[in-house]
This record gives sequence, structure tokens and C-alpha cells, in this order.
Amino acid sequence: SADSFFCFIKYLLNCVTSIVFLAAAILFGGLTNQAGAATYTVDTTSDRADVNACTSAPADCSLYGAVVKANNNYDRSNTIVFAIPLTSSGCVGGVCTIIVRKTLKIAPILSAKSLWISNSSGPTRLIISGNYQTLVVLNEGILTLEGVTIKNGSSYAYAGGITNTANGRLTLKNSIVTNNSSTGNSTGNAGGIFSEGQLTVSYSTISNNSTASDGGGIASHGSLTVNNSTISGNTANNAGGGIYTNSGETLQYISNSTISGNTAAQGGGIYNWTKSSSNNLVTLVMQSVTVTNNTATAPGGLGSNSGGVA
Repeated sequence: SADSFFCFIKYLLNCVTSIVFLAAAILFGGLTNQAGAATYTVDTTSDRADVNACTSAPADCSLYGAVVKANNNYDRSNTIVFAIPLTSSGCVGGVCTIIVRKTLKIAPILSAKSLWISNSSGPTRLIISGNYQTLVVLNEGILTLEGVTIKNGSSYAYAGGITNTANGRLTLKNSIVTNNSSTGNSTGNAGGIFSEGQLTVSYSTISNNSTASDGGGIASHGSLTVNNSTISGNTANNAGGGIYTNSGETLQYISNSTISGNTAAQGGGIYNWTKSSSNNLVTLVMQSVTVTNNTATAPGGLGSNSGGVA
């Protein structure tokens, strides 16, 4: 009948449409990316890039090697976790230290895919150290760092601990950034973290970092969100002992956090810089923030050249 014929044609069209969508998903990576996502388990404190088999065999996956594999798997989301035997070299008293002699560079990741580096035992159990010789992490992609300590990084051209580039999106969760230093005196030389991109710091501690420039703890030239965190004991020779913001007209948010014991020439706790054309524009919003015992030659707790603070 005519009705049966038209039902059959409709069925064929639905089939063709499904095949076209399936082909497009495969072609553009939608299904392939999901299937290709990988988890790499770091099982050694070695920093060698060629220790990157990352199989179930013992001691065949260094952090550096896992980052190399994730970078090569750039078109899909990846996860790096840790299962380092406490009997390994570099582990003392239940704390494992990975010394990186070359910066861990997180490459740009296509199609909004991300890299998650997560240590389930928490930051007091895993230290990633620059050994006073190198920047620890340079992020150009979408990166989450969770449950790690970034320590003893040192750089002249970058931040001491972590640099997040303009295209980078960095989330720091339940982590510690401490005792890092930057000896250069120019933009980009924060002590703990320098960010030109998107930076979110949650349930973390940024402490005892130093810079010859601005931002002893954090220098943000992009977007910044800090919540439920402590920024303490950091030092900047110029502005912003704890936090320095220079975001143009981008809002910076700080909530439920403590900023204490930081030191700088200007704005011992926080210095909020805004271009002069943005007078009276609120660029820093703080809610339930304790700013205490910070010291500076100019405003001790909170300094601002022209931008508003709410």
C-alpha cells in the first residue's frame, strides 16, 4: 500500500541519517576521543622521560614519562594518578618526593580536552620538587592539579612553582605550593604561581614563596578565583606579597580564604592593579576573606592603584 511504502522510505532515511551522524562523530573525533582517553599510573620517583611504558609492570612510569604520553595523546582527555611504593628511592616516612630536573610542560590540548593529575593520598604525601633549579610546571593546556605539593622550584624567566600561559586553564585543588622562588624582576616572575590565563585555587595553601618582582604567592594577569584557601608567608620585592592582580578589566574573586603574614613594598597582602582608564571599576571582589598581619612600605594589607574593590 502507499502508507507502507512511505513508512519504508522514512525508515531508510532514518538509517541514512544515523549513519551520517556516526561517520561525522568518528571523523571529528567525538567517539574516538572518548575511547582513547587514558589513565597513566606513576609508580616511580624517577624523572626520566624515557620511563614511559606505563604498563602494569613495576617502576615503568615516571611522572615525566606520563606527561609525555599525555601530551602525545593531546586530542583526548587523560588522567595521571600515583601508586609509588613507599619502599622506593625518594620515599621517606611515607612521603615520596619526585625531583624534576626539567620543567613539566603541559602541551596545548585540542577540542577542550584536559589533563588531570591527581594524588589520592593528599599533598603531604607527594612532593614534586624543582630542587631549587627549575620551574616545576609550565601549563599551556587545560590542567587540574590535585593532592600534590609543588616545592623548591626556581626560575629567572618564569614563576618559581607554576606558570600558566595565556591560553592555559589551571585548577589547583587540595594542593600546596611552597618555598618556590623567582629571581627575575619583570612580568611573569611570580614566586609561587604566575598566570595569564584562567586560574582557580581551591582548598589549597600558597606559602613561603618569594619573587624579586610582583606576586610573592600568586600573580594573576588573567582571571582568578581563590576559595577556601590560605595565602601566607610569601614575599615580593615590588607589589603584592600574597597576591598581585593585573587583569585589565577582568574580575578577580577571593572568598572564604585567609591572606596573612605576607610582605611586599606595596600591598603586603594583596595588590590590585588596574589600568587608569578603568577608574572606579570593581575588579576585585572579596567575600569572607581574612587579611591580617601583612606588611609593606605602602598599604600593608590591601593596595590598589585605581581599580575598585568590593
